Amino acid sequence: MRDSSTVGILFLIFLYLFPYLCFGQDKDLNIHFEKDSLEIQDGMTFLNSLIIENLRSDTLYLEIAGEFLPMALLKIPDELQIAPHGTLHLPIKFLASKSLIHQQDQHFYFDVVVRKKSASPKKIVIGFKAHITHKKGLSVQLEKSEFYLLPGMEKTYLSILVSNPGLLPVDFKVKVKNLPKGFELLAHAEAHHLGGNEKKEIVIPLKHPSFEGKSIDFYSSLELELDPRERPLRYTLRFLSLGSKVNLIDQYASAGNFSVSNNEINYLGSNFINSLQLNSRSELYFPGHKKLDYSLQYNYYLNQSTYQLFNSYLQFTNKSWGIYAGSLNENLNYNLNGKGIKGTYRWKDQRIHGIFMDNDLVILGNEMGRRPVGYNIALEYLKGPLSKETSRFLAVFNSRPDLYSKGAMMNVEQQVFQSGFHKMQLESGVSLNRLTLDQDQIYELGYAGGIRYGFQGERFGWQSLHYYSHPNFTGNRRGVLQSEILFDHKPHKIRSYTLGWTFNRNRIKSNGMEYAAVLKDLLQISQMNASVGVQQKLSRDWSVGFSPYYMRQEMDRYDAAAEIEHNESQSWRLRNSWSYFGRGKGMNISLDQGFSEQHIGQSRIERFYSIRVNSQVNLRAFSLTMFYQYNPYFLSDGLSNMKFGKYHVLTVEPKYSKSFLHNTLQVSSSLMYYYHGDSRNSNYVWNGQFEYEVKPGLQLRGDFYFGINKVQRMMMYNPETGIDPEPIVYNKRDPTLLSTRQIRLGLRKDVKFNSQRNEANLLLQFFHDSNGNGKRDDGESAASGVLVGMKGLMAQTDKNGKVKFKVLKGETYSYNLQSHNGWMLSNDAIKQFSLSRNQSFDIPLVKMALVRGAIFQELKAYQQQVSDFSDYQVLIRGENGGFFQARTNAEGRFIVFLPEGNYRVEVIPKQGFMEVVENGKHFSIQEGKEVSLNFQVINSERRIRIQQF
Repeated sequence: MRDSSTVGILFLIFLYLFPYLCFGQDKDLNIHFEKDSLEIQDGMTFLNSLIIENLRSDTLYLEIAGEFLPMALLKIPDELQIAPHGTLHLPIKFLASKSLIHQQDQHFYFDVVVRKKSASPKKIVIGFKAHITHKKGLSVQLEKSEFYLLPGMEKTYLSILVSNPGLLPVDFKVKVKNLPKGFELLAHAEAHHLGGNEKKEIVIPLKHPSFEGKSIDFYSSLELELDPRERPLRYTLRFLSLGSKVNLIDQYASAGNFSVSNNEINYLGSNFINSLQLNSRSELYFPGHKKLDYSLQYNYYLNQSTYQLFNSYLQFTNKSWGIYAGSLNENLNYNLNGKGIKGTYRWKDQRIHGIFMDNDLVILGNEMGRRPVGYNIALEYLKGPLSKETSRFLAVFNSRPDLYSKGAMMNVEQQVFQSGFHKMQLESGVSLNRLTLDQDQIYELGYAGGIRYGFQGERFGWQSLHYYSHPNFTGNRRGVLQSEILFDHKPHKIRSYTLGWTFNRNRIKSNGMEYAAVLKDLLQISQMNASVGVQQKLSRDWSVGFSPYYMRQEMDRYDAAAEIEHNESQSWRLRNSWSYFGRGKGMNISLDQGFSEQHIGQSRIERFYSIRVNSQVNLRAFSLTMFYQYNPYFLSDGLSNMKFGKYHVLTVEPKYSKSFLHNTLQVSSSLMYYYHGDSRNSNYVWNGQFEYEVKPGLQLRGDFYFGINKVQRMMMYNPETGIDPEPIVYNKRDPTLLSTRQIRLGLRKDVKFNSQRNEANLLLQFFHDSNGNGKRDDGESAASGVLVGMKGLMAQTDKNGKVKFKVLKGETYSYNLQSHNGWMLSNDAIKQFSLSRNQSFDIPLVKMALVRGAIFQELKAYQQQVSDFSDYQVLIRGENGGFFQARTNAEGRFIVFLPEGNYRVEVIPKQGFMEVVENGKHFSIQEGKEVSLNFQVINSERRIRIQQF
């Protein structure tokens, strides 16, 4: 025993002293502008790029200063990350104007201060020269200088607006130069004619390959050629096609990330058992997607001088495979718990598990007289995302020497289809069990099958489930006949209706397994329930529900004379609920009342009234839970002794939780009183917990339990939840009246490990939230081509609306839409993440439509044309209170993206003498179609000529 204890302690010391340190070298920076010299036109916006290269992987903080800073439109994030020896382009826009640039050749200088986590600040002076050219006869307005090549598309349309401010007509050609191989401008040779003082929108189709999943980023030149002998007008265009996967891990300095190992040592004391307990759990990450984690729970019982090692495991996982050894808790349609080995292999969205385990969670122990509990061999295949698998195949072989049985089972769950508003799933299983009784072998064949179908429209829904399993079927749901149908209707946001019918029947078959003694004579129990429900939202915080229902129960069991006794009950009831959820407080009350009739064998219990009340109140640090029942109305309420006399059941539990000393001390305390009128027993329990942070990473913890309990034999069964097959466990307490106590005191130490990888995958799935409920319903389509920015890097959703970021665990991340492309985040969208494991989130988007507007002036004989319509404020209000605004340019045009709905628009001129005709007009956006708005303005000034006679 000492040798085993020594080995366990040495193993713990090895795990505690497992840090992995990572160091690196710093290198110089090379920061400069992409172009040293630019030719620009007066009044036009021009673009230059700040380039950072020859940089080791690190985190940078940039600050730019200088006298020319006011004329630069900087789009530089505060924090930047870049891969080792990589190059980063940061576009910077400048406004060339005679009011800012007083010379034909102008030199721009900027001071750049770079701060790095791994080095001291560094100051760099950079610059370039700009030459202002003479204004040509044409000008070009680009709504955007960046064009995004959407996934799955092979054609992109370039839209430019060309203006001719002169009086003479101009002929010109539009060309795009420096295109990569595979790009072709379909209408580049077409000649365009533009008259004097005219404008023309030119749409040019650009053919290119499909860049599904690839990252493309390059610059090209847009040229307007007026005369072959003259230099053409040039504008810089940027083309982007981003991938749907971005690794943010490589952008961090040294890629060194800390993971925490949680370790506890506790003393446990009670009436009969005193023990020392050691708990430890950690996750360690290694390069190449390797991970090692473990859990250890070791108990040494002082009174008996025995020890146990249970609920412990060691697991190693790679990118595509993993192996696990130790305690296992598996839902293999058996809910198996034991120790063993589990192997996993993953590829794409598919996984396969191989399992060998026994039925005992204890890994190491020196107790005597442990009986054999058998073993299990299982093979499991899963397809689809985690927790949302579309296919599951399960094969289990089970051996139970204590029950003299061996059995095998196969179970298949398959999603047949999920399209539009419909979803269907099928399940089937078959089992064969061999029993050995008195040298005789009995073979039992069991089978099971079910179908689940759902339809969820915008306002109507229908869910149905039908399942049957033979009593010989060895899965969890054996001897079950289940049928459920549920209709729901939500005419608007504040009210919903439901109509439901359920039927459940359990035919009890234990195969010699000893449930509680009260179940050994139970043959079958069934329940039918038909209900109608109404849920009404009274305000933002209050809601109320009403649900009348009819319920019928039947139960067959053996009486004392071993005769089958048939029992049944029927109830007509009304369930009411009230709920309130405010800031820091809430309340929920459920009242179930009605009349019941019961037949117990040959006797009949006349109609009686019964009531059941559940309530919970939360007032910040204080909460109160109460339960009250008068008279049983379920057959199972009297299942323990089959007596149905009038009695009361009452439970009251107040709880208080509070933090003190700047959140370093957390205290929780609760009292519970429980009374059961059938046995007239009362129980009193006090629970208390505290946790005090002595210093960062070190906590002192304690748990206390004191009670005076009158133990009673009550079966854990309720038709609403089903049968609990676990027998009631009796410890060494006096079964009549007993004062009990349990104390746990311990220390918890968090140890940091500097591992090279501590990463998780963040999957964002963007979809069109057409009904505005914030959830992805059947039929709601994915949003492809959406640009998502995070930590200075961008990704583009694929055809399924997905982007995937590899992030550090424990870090806080937020994202934004770099280019809306007709989409806007819903108010229900989660916008910030801090991951401890791989996770995926559905992000609802609202469909946006382009609204173009223009202002024109109606002139009278004595009025002059207003030359500048810029900076007119446009206010747009939605019918649901949403508010949007835009401003006009010099030509009086504006654009804005709006979600579908009804709007009212108001234009506010910057000149006080201008009046807007039809100001406050209404318009609608439907099916994402573009809308055009025109506003006429009138000069209200009056010009009066006074003559002297």
